[in-house]
Amino acid sequence: MSKIKIKSVLKSEDDYEFNGFGLKSGNKIIYMDHNIKTIVTLGEVIYLERQSDYHIKLAFAPNKILIGTYTNEYGSINLDVKTTRLKQNENKLEIHYTLLSDGQKISDFIFILKYSIDT
Repeated sequence: MSKIKIKSVLKSEDDYEFNGFGLKSGNKIIYMDHNIKTIVTLGEVIYLERQSDYHIKLAFAPNKILIGTYTNEYGSINLDVKTTRLKQNENKLEIHYTLLSDGQKISDFIFILKYSIDT
């Protein structure tokens, strides 16, 4: 397990930026983003989980539509996650995606994660 520096940006109608520290263990990156536990699992399919008073789990693969879930105290809904662009290299991840519910577009997003070993 390595301590890492993290910069993440989530762009939609508003931009949310986080700069801080996290942990990288195997193919998982874990960090607290303004009291929201965030887990990014790297692989052929990339997963993004965010946990607070809600839990969202999204799956990304290039040019595919995969199923994600959003759960809160009132229940759970399935979301279609349409990945339009996915670039991954050693220290950076960039995902462009659209969330849909029942075939209706919710919003477009860009998620960028940069990380490096903390020295």
